[in-house]
Amino acid sequence: MDMSSDESFLTRTRGRRSLQALEAMLDAGSPALREAQISKTLRRKSAVTAVNVQKSLQLLDESVSSAGNRSLRTPGGSVNISSYVPKLLAPGNKFDVSSRMGIVARKTPKKDGSFHRSMQEESMSSPFRNLSGMAPVIEMEGDEVTTTNVGLLLEEDPGVSSSKDLYMDFLQCLRDHPSEGELFTLVEGYEKLCQDQVVLLKKLVRHASRQEEKFTRTFNVLQQLSDEECTWKLIKNLFKDRQETAMKEEFMMDEMKEEPTVVQGVHQSDARIANDLLDKDQSVREAQVVVDWLESSAQDNWEYFSENIKFFSDRAVGYENAKHRLQTRSSGLPIGADRSLITELDPDAPIRQNKLLDDLDKEDEDRLLQYIFVCIRAGQLEKAQKMCIDCGQAWRAATLEGWRLFHDPNYEGLGPECQRTPVEGNPNRDIWKLVCWNMTQDPKVNVYEKAIYSALSGNLRGMLPVCKSWVDYVWAYFRVLVDMRVEEEIRLKTTIGRGLESLPGQYYEKNLNARVVFREIEANETMQKEANALYHVIQKYIILEDITGLLDILHEKMSHGGPELSLHTLRFMAHFVLFLRKVGQHSQEDICNLIIERYVEELIKNKQYSLLAHYVSKLPASAQVHWYAQFLEGITTKEDRARYLDLAEEAGLDVAAITKRVVENIRSKSQVDFSSLQDTQASVDTHISE
Repeated sequence: MDMSSDESFLTRTRGRRSLQALEAMLDAGSPALREAQISKTLRRKSAVTAVNVQKSLQLLDESVSSAGNRSLRTPGGSVNISSYVPKLLAPGNKFDVSSRMGIVARKTPKKDGSFHRSMQEESMSSPFRNLSGMAPVIEMEGDEVTTTNVGLLLEEDPGVSSSKDLYMDFLQCLRDHPSEGELFTLVEGYEKLCQDQVVLLKKLVRHASRQEEKFTRTFNVLQQLSDEECTWKLIKNLFKDRQETAMKEEFMMDEMKEEPTVVQGVHQSDARIANDLLDKDQSVREAQVVVDWLESSAQDNWEYFSENIKFFSDRAVGYENAKHRLQTRSSGLPIGADRSLITELDPDAPIRQNKLLDDLDKEDEDRLLQYIFVCIRAGQLEKAQKMCIDCGQAWRAATLEGWRLFHDPNYEGLGPECQRTPVEGNPNRDIWKLVCWNMTQDPKVNVYEKAIYSALSGNLRGMLPVCKSWVDYVWAYFRVLVDMRVEEEIRLKTTIGRGLESLPGQYYEKNLNARVVFREIEANETMQKEANALYHVIQKYIILEDITGLLDILHEKMSHGGPELSLHTLRFMAHFVLFLRKVGQHSQEDICNLIIERYVEELIKNKQYSLLAHYVSKLPASAQVHWYAQFLEGITTKEDRARYLDLAEEAGLDVAAITKRVVENIRSKSQVDFSSLQDTQASVDTHISE
């Protein structure tokens, strides 16, 4: 097998493995013992597997050369014994479990909330970053033309070239966080690796064309990694909440046997009622987690939109052009053709007078409304309010406060020196919501203005006309789901001293839950194609907590026809099933093993040989021997065999059984007379029995 494509292995691992160990493998002298910190045999099941690997190498040499050309056979006594050094359990490490307890865990940096800052101000790692992916080695600033990105642009396939190290980065991240206490730090690491790669690819394609053939796959890789980043974020948020809920329920089981006493007449604010609902109702809390996830994922679009949107007015004055026109008219100067434009400057003037805004004011108004909705979609309401104030519409910023739940902390006690604490939220929130619903019925109101107040008042019909994608639809539905459940709880438990205003019947026409949401979205013809996209299907089943159904879908995608799964997709699937094992979801292990086997198979096809041992070690014992032996059959050079047997022992594989299987496979496939190799086979059998 041609090993030229894997020559970069030593370069990529030089930063992680000691020079002493490499010298011990390459020197022709006596074998050198590995340092204690390099040994990884702590993970091995038994010291019985510490076999004489030099003998295995010799046997492999003999069997391979015999099956081909005897003149090329390696003499039995000429095996370079220093090319492979078996690792023995270092004394002192036997009971060292600090790494598994997470005492010295290396934390993955959290994603910066500002995507714009990471794109324009922060440095990012190039494809030649360190293999852990946690810190950059070579940095690229902004959109500067550098040796790295110019070199990638000249590649035949820039997207594939720039992301080829991601497979090793994921493996290194997995090795860096082995304990269960680091589970969600591990997922954050996966998310961060995808995020860094997405930032790099966006720089590469910023001025590229989708029609240019060499960038077609680059755009596809960018979309895949962007979807994967979002999926890891969802996995982190939802599984963390579910794990914390399970631990809390188990811990509080005895304490919750008696129902808490409810004191009648005690004041309960809207905010307190809503918080109690989120604490006790897992379905509502998870729906809010989904909303937060979708808003966080939309921040990239918000940053891009905020960078490119421009307003004609550069001063904090509302309707600046109309004001200038009216001032000009009052001074007696000619103003040209007088259309039916507003003659007053209050916010309601266009509707009340049934007149038009100045063209430039209208464009500013439309852009501002679109910007506000994009901000709300990305969970950036404060940014929207600031822009309203900057554009001279402080009144609009105030109207965006009406949705907040009322809370008076003074009922729970006064502050130091009996000081009163300011109240929060809107005590007339029910009236505000009713006004918002009525406004959305007016055909004169801008569609984005309707969507803004619909998002804040739980009006699904008002939001959907501006929703363009599957994720937008999911966000709109889940936001309404949470709003309805909170509203029902408030109206059931409120202690307010007045009757609440009734909301329109349309507010209650849908009895939403997570399954109903996805069913309705999939029934929408415009959304069906996006709804069936692989990562959207994965996200759907994760939200529904249907892991069994998800594994069935992944198995179907992998086994039957349809578009071929990319190596990046298989990488995600393999790491996802390994994550499921860590969180204790061991159902359908046969499918999980098939997914890992498929990833191993594709790694072999793509000549990612240095990654194989770790993933093969996650398979059952028989599959470990099968896949690693099948791989080693094509390894013909002594140095490569030593390297991959070294990695096999590090991963805890049964080197003796693998060696035997390789010899057997080569004998069964060869047409030459193997009678002369009977002694060799007997030697292997005797050695393994020992």
